[in-house]
Amino acid sequence: MNNHYHLVLKIDLWCKVTKGHDVATKYMNGDALIEGERLLLDGLLAEWHERLSSISCT
Repeated sequence: MNNHYHLVLKIDLWCKVTKGHDVATKYMNGDALIEGERLLLDGLLAEWHERLSSISCT
């Protein structure tokens, strides 16, 4: 099918280009997260997933 595009997002690259979110950066560095940080990260991931799912090129 040639009527669609695939978008590949590299989250680690995005965090290098932008400041990124402190909790996401901490997680990606392999640092341990406390419970509150884990809950915040889960919320951020859900929000980012929703935003990325709604991207449309039409």
